[in-house]
Amino acid sequence: MNGHQDGFRVYALNTWVTDAPDQARAKSLEILKGGYSEPLRVTAINVLGRVKEKEGETAVFSALCKVAAEPSFGARIVAIRQLGGFGNKAAIPVLEPATHHSLHFMRRAAAAAEQTAKQVAESFDVDADNTRQVSADVAGVVDRAAAHKDNARAGRQPE
Repeated sequence: MNGHQDGFRVYALNTWVTDAPDQARAKSLEILKGGYSEPLRVTAINVLGRVKEKEGETAVFSALCKVAAEPSFGARIVAIRQLGGFGNKAAIPVLEPATHHSLHFMRRAAAAAEQTAKQVAESFDVDADNTRQVSADVAGVVDRAAAHKDNARAGRQPE
């Protein structure tokens, strides 16, 4: 792939994160399959860490695990960091070998990612129990905000 166009590709990926996350995910996964420069691969990994998985899929997690096992440095360390925030306990065995890497940068990143993965996974376990309550609380706040907005438009005092 032509490296001189990487700046445009990086810009597009970062724009798609908010404007078209499915497109950002698909293109980033394509980039990780090979044939692209290391800086573009690093951007794709960061994008995947931001857009995460589609519901019920594992393509992003699998791609990040594959990169985390590569011998590269830049892409590998970024993939390790992104895996940490995924909240998937299956990332821990992938991260563990890097905690024994000869480079202290890699060891520190892997140890931090492993700890984060454990904490996020635990918070998801706790949050799963409280999902109904949180949803009800959020719905109540949204309803009150909408009523307040309607009252303000009509010139009425809030109740």
